[in-house]
Amino acid sequence: MLIVGRPVPVEVELQRKPRARLLGILRMYDELSFGTEPTYGGVIYVAANDYIADALHGVGVGVGVGVGADVGLGAPRFSVRALDEVVEQTHAASRSSPNAVAEWGRRPGDDLPVAAVAL
Repeated sequence: MLIVGRPVPVEVELQRKPRARLLGILRMYDELSFGTEPTYGGVIYVAANDYIADALHGVGVGVGVGVGADVGLGAPRFSVRALDEVVEQTHAASRSSPNAVAEWGRRPGDDLPVAAVAL
């Protein structure tokens, strides 16, 4: 997945990490996404439950990850999604277009595949 022409890591959180560890990881993503020479276009977290999602939001806001960042695509550079929602969206996309989930393509100059289904 690309945002503003840069890859975006998708982290799947199945269990809650200690606050200090999560803080370190989010600071790393903040620097890699919003520093002077950004490598990533942001970060998307998929949380297994509300408890994990709330922790991610709380630490992310505290760090200021992506606060005020405007990518011009209506998509935040720091996003937390519910695992159930992502699974349902993927199922809905596959029902509406059987090839939608499997369609992968490359843009000229890209090193990573670009998914046809937006998260």
